[in-house]
Amino acid sequence: MINTALRQMIGWIFPHDGSDYRDGMTIVAKATMRHRGLVASIVLFNIIAAVFEGSTIGILAIAASALVDQNVVHSGLQRFGELGFTLQSFLKDVGAGGLFLGLVSLAVVAQVLKSLMTYWGKYAAIRLEFRVSRQLLTSSTDQIMAYSYSEVTKWPAGSLGALIGLTSTIASVIKVLNEVVLALIMLVTYLAVMAALSIELAVSAIFIVVVISLGISRTLKAIKVLGITMVDAVIHTGKLSVEFLDAPRLLRVFCATQYAGKKINTARNKALAAGERSAKIKAVVDPSIDALTISAAGIFLVAGYFISGDSAIVVIPKLLVFLVILNRMVPQAKILNQSRMTFTALIHSIEVIGSFLRVSDKDFARVGGAIFPGLKKNIKFRNVSFFYPEASGNLLSNLNFDIVKGQTVALVGASGSGKSTIASLLLGLYEPSTGHIELDGKDLRTLNLESWRGHIGTVDQEAFLLNETIKENISFATEKFTMEDIRSACRLAHADKFIEQLPKGYDTVVGDRGLRLSGGQQQRLALARALVRSPEVLILDEATSALDSESERLIQKTLEELHKTVTIFVIAHRLSTIAKADQILVLDNGRIQESGIFRDLAESGGLFDKLWRLQTVKA
Repeated sequence: MINTALRQMIGWIFPHDGSDYRDGMTIVAKATMRHRGLVASIVLFNIIAAVFEGSTIGILAIAASALVDQNVVHSGLQRFGELGFTLQSFLKDVGAGGLFLGLVSLAVVAQVLKSLMTYWGKYAAIRLEFRVSRQLLTSSTDQIMAYSYSEVTKWPAGSLGALIGLTSTIASVIKVLNEVVLALIMLVTYLAVMAALSIELAVSAIFIVVVISLGISRTLKAIKVLGITMVDAVIHTGKLSVEFLDAPRLLRVFCATQYAGKKINTARNKALAAGERSAKIKAVVDPSIDALTISAAGIFLVAGYFISGDSAIVVIPKLLVFLVILNRMVPQAKILNQSRMTFTALIHSIEVIGSFLRVSDKDFARVGGAIFPGLKKNIKFRNVSFFYPEASGNLLSNLNFDIVKGQTVALVGASGSGKSTIASLLLGLYEPSTGHIELDGKDLRTLNLESWRGHIGTVDQEAFLLNETIKENISFATEKFTMEDIRSACRLAHADKFIEQLPKGYDTVVGDRGLRLSGGQQQRLALARALVRSPEVLILDEATSALDSESERLIQKTLEELHKTVTIFVIAHRLSTIAKADQILVLDNGRIQESGIFRDLAESGGLFDKLWRLQTVKA
């Protein structure tokens, strides 16, 4: 109920429509209401600050009136009975000057207390804003990590980074809302004090505030459009920055550094230009409000003087108090309107984040399931087909094959035949569109994916290495491996000798994506990273396709040493690397066309034979 009330209040102050916007505001509201104590503190401090502010103005009004006519105070005190008469007798001895000084001193004390309460209200709002910001940043990062592989690959990496940053930005809604609440409370307080002095003056003040608000509304549409432009440009800039800055070799080989720099700068400048125009529009507002306020105040003061005639000496103090109140009221009206403009600029950010963090239309990685105890017998593909929802046909069609534990199985075929997709299905990155994968007779869908993947080691064609030490790259994402575990894995991957020749050995930093190492060295480190986990199943996805002969020979030697103890899937482009495989599956257009051992397939006159002869001729 509190969340609904909060959203309704925001909607009343800043009206807007759209499901993305509503989802974004719901996310902010839920995150905010997890800190109800801070929310209550902010409201309480703001109310107390407003009470002290109203007391200050009221006391100053009484002081001004008492200086002109002390009877005003005495007649007011008579309403309080015996207490009033006691105070009256005390004030007779004080005199008009003493009463004036006393009331002014009291007003100063009230103002100091008001300032203190305002500070604590802002302090609580700052704490709330940063807590919500931290919470939203954590939620957005965790959500991305919880996405399924198919979901996360829909988003460019640069866009995801920009969206996480944008998530923190919308927490500033809390600061805006706190300023709005405080401004509204203060405005109501000022109007109440003014109404106590004169209904006519209160109506005049309301008129001025309404005129200011109506005038500012015309700028909100322009600011909203600029906000959309700026947010979209920021996200696009993040995308381009990651894509281009992550490809330093490509840019230089193709002489595209100036092209990339221009694209990034153009996108960034678009965001900056929108921000500059928005700031210029906002800059017009404050001087306009000040000019309107001073003009209105001058008109009221002069008109009041001439209308009052002989009684001006009594009316003028009220008009002066009116000016004081108006002078305090206008900044609050300015804050309210500035907050509306700030919020309008945030609307598109809220919409984008609402769409981004909405879970109903996202695909998340499967969690739960039975713990996989380890491979005992075999892996079976049963009538497995796979297609992407937006694709017109199957990528894989009706696959049926068995792999016995300890076998080395090779997948071969032309590019796009479905080899890597089979590996992704086995890893649980995708699920079969039809059919199922069985591990010792258990459907992979019923098993805990993390538990299953814990028994798999994977080496891809591109060895993705972090800009960390060799030791940290091999023990990636865990600290459970000892130095001896790491050395043993490197020996098995035949990487130990080149590592020991490096100046810092296992503490050598490999550079971004391993650029300080050769391609063969990178792949052997990637193999060691897979082997240190003592996998029961090892998947090599084109891991040797781009290697020199020596590196390829060393990796082949590792596979021979693992034969019969580890179930190995080899996706191969070079057919010579799979000569000793226990089973070769030949794929074409997502179907298994042939299967068998190397010698039989090479002499069959079929597809494998043609591929083999083609590679032999090229060699």
